[in-house]
Amino acid sequence: MSGRVRSEDKVVRLAMPRLRGNDSGRAGGLTEEERQVLLAVLAEVTAELDELHVRTRQIAARLHRAGTASPVHETGAA
Repeated sequence: MSGRVRSEDKVVRLAMPRLRGNDSGRAGGLTEEERQVLLAVLAEVTAELDELHVRTRQIAARLHRAGTASPVHETGAA
């Protein structure tokens, strides 16, 4: 089984590591290079999620302000 991670213009294919019986939840069989790649991808995804969270809060605040503003009066015949 493998996972696919898209990072901007590149697609990184990650093989799912096999778990050893005594690892109890830890990913086994990763080389240090694979581990570093996974950590780098995780850092990128985390930064993107943080940015999306900030943008979502900004949009929500704008919508809240727009909802509390006085309604616009129509000034013409339809």
